[in-house]
Amino acid sequence: MADDTDFVALYDELGLDAECSMADFKQAYRRRVAKLHPDLAGNPSDISRLQRLNRLYAAALDFEQVHGRLPGASRASRGQAHTS
Repeated sequence: MADDTDFVALYDELGLDAECSMADFKQAYRRRVAKLHPDLAGNPSDISRLQRLNRLYAAALDFEQVHGRLPGASRASRGQAHTS
């Protein structure tokens, strides 16, 4: 799997799963960036992790634009009721 499409690693980094809401996804991303960014609170050695996080986040947003859901999420998770 390409490094910029390892969405499992992205969710692990953010502490989320694929069924999270877009708002939760964006909020978790911003919090993680704040911890990794060297100008905010991070260590300069975290730059490669931050760059990877940014690539994965951009790829996930592109996927969401095309498919209307986050990568790995079920089709019904975007505001639709789950039926059993």
